[in-house]
Amino acid sequence: MRSLLATCLAFALAGSICAAGVEADRQDPEIHLQRGVELLEVMRVAEAIEQLETALLQRPRDLRIRYHLGRALLMAGRAEEAVAQLEVALDISPEPGPIHFLLGQVYLETGDFAAAKTALDTAAASRPDFLQIDFYRAELCYRVGQVSIAREKFEALIEIVPDWEAALVRAGTLALEQGDAAAAIRSLQAALEIAPENPLVWLRLGTALVGDDQAHEALAAYRKAVELAPSFPTALNAVAIQLINLDEHEQAMEALEAVLANDPDDGVMRYHRANLLSREGQHAAALEEIDEALADLRAPSDASAETVVDVFSLAKAIHLRADLLMKLDRREEAVEVLRDLVVSEPDYPEALYLLGNALARGGDRAAGIEFLKRFKTLSDAREHRQLGDQFRRLEKDPVRARSEFEDALEIIPDDPGSLLGLGAVQRETGEIQQALETLAKARAAGAAGDIEWHREWVLALHLAGRGEEARQAWEDARAEGLTLGPEVWAVMYDGAALCR
Repeated sequence: MRSLLATCLAFALAGSICAAGVEADRQDPEIHLQRGVELLEVMRVAEAIEQLETALLQRPRDLRIRYHLGRALLMAGRAEEAVAQLEVALDISPEPGPIHFLLGQVYLETGDFAAAKTALDTAAASRPDFLQIDFYRAELCYRVGQVSIAREKFEALIEIVPDWEAALVRAGTLALEQGDAAAAIRSLQAALEIAPENPLVWLRLGTALVGDDQAHEALAAYRKAVELAPSFPTALNAVAIQLINLDEHEQAMEALEAVLANDPDDGVMRYHRANLLSREGQHAAALEEIDEALADLRAPSDASAETVVDVFSLAKAIHLRADLLMKLDRREEAVEVLRDLVVSEPDYPEALYLLGNALARGGDRAAGIEFLKRFKTLSDAREHRQLGDQFRRLEKDPVRARSEFEDALEIIPDDPGSLLGLGAVQRETGEIQQALETLAKARAAGAAGDIEWHREWVLALHLAGRGEEARQAWEDARAEGLTLGPEVWAVMYDGAALCR
């Protein structure tokens, strides 16, 4: 989509803020204003804010300065501060339409969706044929959980303006979110015909191609993203993982080297490199690499932040380390590592299997058999749980999903993932009280660390008519930094009223 400045100019009516004349004898505020706008156009936002704030100190009633400072603050992610600037601008503007248009965008970022609708409707009243307003109205629909309607609105805009890159990308992104990979591919490819140099769109196209089982085409898209942005971490990672999935080990190793050259502390990618080295028989080198990976995985991402460990990746890395120790005939060390892993992650089946075999082969057959029995129990329950998830999410078959979750719970009655899955099926089939009871059991079993549990809990409370509790549960999840997604947004906001 065109730049904000170009959008402003397109919107402008006679006498509006975008058409202001520049004094012949430029004063310092005017120079700062011009410099601020120029910096915004090249995305040097922090510097632009400094220039505009300097101008504002000298001309606090200048409409243009307030407007562009609001723009800059929005671009800097400081939407609340942008509101303050734009509200002052409204008070002094003879033509408030452009300001309402920008305020609509700002309110989308603050989450005040009722105010966003009002601002966008007001802007539309002054310029009903300005399609950018409809773009943000479609975005509003998405933010209040009306994904299908939002997608329809973006697609309608594409019918009017077929070469509108931003609308094509949004339509493709929402199609992908709804599991319509083929439609996502069409939209994203059309966007790339207009803007072939956008690495983020190539990355999204790769994801859509993976969803459409076009693995090699996805790899080509990811590689194009890296070609356009050689230091783009997500694209570098995507290339490496796709090559691993395609069993292209030699190329995957090269791709992992590129990832680690860009980010030497990426523990997950070091794990993958160690795994490839192990498959090549380079067990000693793999052990050195996995030790590096474990150090990275256990390290805090920020020196001032609390340590946050990727538990699943950490368990896999520890398991690989134990396996490598076994292959290097360091069985006693391996057993010690595995015993610690079984204590810290008792529901990780692979550790039980490796430990059981290690003990059985080392002479402690009875203890080994006990661990292998536990492995079979966990593995059988996991198989049923995974089938339940497949029937529920992909095949939309609640009857078979319920059966699989119940079979898993026959094996392990307090399995949190199976309780969560069963609770979700009960909620989806209208058994709301049963869903609440099952989800409460899942929480007690440890499922509350799963974002899916929070989503199901909010939805079940809402359907049970316990609106205040649902809203409080949603607010609690948001306070933890969790995004519960459109299905929850649709019940927390009055989507039908806001999405028109």
